[in-house]
Amino acid sequence: MSTRDVSVRPETEIGATGVFARFLIHPVTVGCMLGFVALSAWWNLGPAWTVYIVIAVACAATLPVIAAMLKGGVEPRLITLFVFSLQFSLSFNLVYGNHAVAGGHAGLNVSLIMLTGLCYFAFWLVHRKSAAVGPWRMSPTFRRACLAFLFTTILSFSTTIDKMSSLFGLVANMVLVGVALLAAHICSRREYVLRTWTLMLALLVTQCFFYSVQRLTNTTFMLQGSILENRGSSGRFGGTMGVAPMGLATLEMVTLFFAQGRLFSKMWKPTWALAAVFGYGMLCLLLSLTRSCWVGFGVGSLLLSITAIKRGAMRPAMLGRMALFGIVALIVAWGPVHERLGANHQAAADERFLLNYINIEMVKAHPLVGIGVNQCYLSRWRYVPSFYTDGDWVYMAHNQYLLVAAETGILGLATFLWVLVVSMKAAWRAARSDDLLIREVGTILLISLLAMAWGMYLDFYSGMQVYTLLWFIMGFAVGVGILADRHAKESAAVAAPVA
Repeated sequence: MSTRDVSVRPETEIGATGVFARFLIHPVTVGCMLGFVALSAWWNLGPAWTVYIVIAVACAATLPVIAAMLKGGVEPRLITLFVFSLQFSLSFNLVYGNHAVAGGHAGLNVSLIMLTGLCYFAFWLVHRKSAAVGPWRMSPTFRRACLAFLFTTILSFSTTIDKMSSLFGLVANMVLVGVALLAAHICSRREYVLRTWTLMLALLVTQCFFYSVQRLTNTTFMLQGSILENRGSSGRFGGTMGVAPMGLATLEMVTLFFAQGRLFSKMWKPTWALAAVFGYGMLCLLLSLTRSCWVGFGVGSLLLSITAIKRGAMRPAMLGRMALFGIVALIVAWGPVHERLGANHQAAADERFLLNYINIEMVKAHPLVGIGVNQCYLSRWRYVPSFYTDGDWVYMAHNQYLLVAAETGILGLATFLWVLVVSMKAAWRAARSDDLLIREVGTILLISLLAMAWGMYLDFYSGMQVYTLLWFIMGFAVGVGILADRHAKESAAVAAPVA
């Protein structure tokens, strides 16, 4: 009798608890609870904090997916975090100057990608002698170009008027070079090329989600916690890339190339889900209202299409899916796109073109070493041309090449172009490889670099998260180039006749 009582009573208690637990985790219950929390936050905290709560819940819901992506050991997890952090303009300043710097850094900036990169480097130092990790892989030419870029940055200290601010710029450039060298090391292994390609698709979806939230709630927010006023009724937002919509649009443009490359790939069968992601990305790129990225993506997409046709990778079913989602995206975005296309482009172009003369005056004053890294915005009033009127805009040239030349001189511009050209050559070698993966990724990287080179002609990247993206893509290209060179040597060794 007592034995029966002991066996029955715990089952009854557990059963009651189980019913209560099932009630709590039921989708309807969870939905009502989350809805109540959202409404309470809306009324008591305002729309900005409601957005944060929604994002936090969405991130929590995707934790199982992230956990699945992180399987396979410590090194793949660190690499995943490093690449995924590319999209987050999240940082703090160890030391902060007494003024903000547009197109530069206002302090010794510690960013999320810097921290994740240091974590991986520390892991490599400990395990570099193991067969699984191996020695550091690098292109000597790329390393020399990066070091030359840093050397010309240091040379610019001879003319700077604010050495502390230039120190901030030097540290920022060191971080950029570190990101590029780390990307080259990582992406010289096939498994991490595949992982990075997949993560580029994850970046596209994440940015589209953030942009959609910002646009639907009409809220501009920074990841550091600041809520910013929107720019009138323009509807232009920066996602997680900062304030400038150009940063978000450039990231979407590059990641769209990777999505399109997957659809054109001979390694994977195109799916409706991937075509939908491509269409969603196109919609957000159109709604970014960034004309330079529209042009860059249009030309790059055309080049990818021509390449796919030549390689026999253009499938009618895939083309139909892409066209379907592309047309839907254009229909949805047609109102803002049509208004943007009908704007006074000539007035905007003339205003920006006039800014070039400020940077040209800086180059003329210090042609070899420039006025000092991180000094362009601080020194702009010193170099206003004599023909400027009171109503002219005094700012920095929207041209990355002119910005580099103004701050670090012709020598600095030459080294920056050296880094860019070396990475393009590496992507070109990879695009001509007989290895399918290397060839396809090399083609995407080459087109991405060409599109970003075009974008830098119409805007500046310095001081923004998109500049980190550029250096990562350059390092990515060098890494795939290393992989292509190694594959070519192995193929030649196999084909060589035995003596």
